[in-house]
Amino acid sequence: MVDIDHELSLFGVLHHEQKIYDGPLFKVHPEIKENHIIYSFENSDDLLDALGHRSELLNSCYYQYQHKFIFRGHADHTWKLIPSAYRESFPSSKWSHSRSNDFTKYIVSGQSHFSEVRNFSKFVSGVDEIGFFVESNVLAQCKVIDDHTSLSACHYFNWPNNDSYRLLALAQHYGMPTRLLDWTTDPLVSLFFATQECKSDKLDVWVLPELLIKLGEIMRGVKVIHVPKVDNINVQAQSGLFTNHIFKPADGLASLDESLMMIIRGNEKAIQILNKLSLKPRRFTLPTSERENLRRKIISMGITWTKITPSLYGVTKAITEMR
Repeated sequence: MVDIDHELSLFGVLHHEQKIYDGPLFKVHPEIKENHIIYSFENSDDLLDALGHRSELLNSCYYQYQHKFIFRGHADHTWKLIPSAYRESFPSSKWSHSRSNDFTKYIVSGQSHFSEVRNFSKFVSGVDEIGFFVESNVLAQCKVIDDHTSLSACHYFNWPNNDSYRLLALAQHYGMPTRLLDWTTDPLVSLFFATQECKSDKLDVWVLPELLIKLGEIMRGVKVIHVPKVDNINVQAQSGLFTNHIFKPADGLASLDESLMMIIRGNEKAIQILNKLSLKPRRFTLPTSERENLRRKIISMGITWTKITPSLYGVTKAITEMR
């Protein structure tokens, strides 16, 4: 069994000089929250600069040690870092097998997990039927699920295995709710998604340090998923990767930033590392009154639907947005 304290000690020694910058960014001062750090920008130029090569965040010791950040854009600042299969909008949707209107019960009973696994097994059967490559053990696992429709969610808690992630990511990009959260290593891509049409008064870009994710992996709270790009052109075009939000349904579900902070605070060494290196997630906000200005700038840099979704869908989406 791996000794978490030993891993944390090694982690602390390897990265003790690699603190992330947590001061002002283009005259915007950070607001320290319990689970993240907020930078509230008022104009699109400052937000772009904060995510560009002039940013002190990207010129800190952390970045000079070749560590990176991952980014996720939200068009609505009220959205949390919760995977689509576990969002409150899905319990009574077409994707759910429970038709539950009690979201808490839906999560803690494991029904969300059960629905996701069943939907994935049907997805795998479908892509196999049209001649798509499916790993033999994944196909066999899905066959067992399909043949035992009366099994409860508790039979599936060891899922997914590593071989399932490739197809799970593909299902995610074709609109099926999964446990995966999409991220990108390109801040411009995250800004593009953040500037999608929305009625919220603010948009968000989440910035997670690579070292925070590694710390979360040591604490068994998150798993980073990289999938082959050969059969998922969206991943390649969007410089994409995923996180698997690891949780036990019976314990309920929290936003990823809340979940990571909660598990880290359960270990004194992990807390010391978090504070010393300033590893909390960053959350950059911008009023939606600046959305169009920001969107025009992003498109002028070549980040369009055609670029990030290189398909006929992306072409037609780009055309309709230009009208």
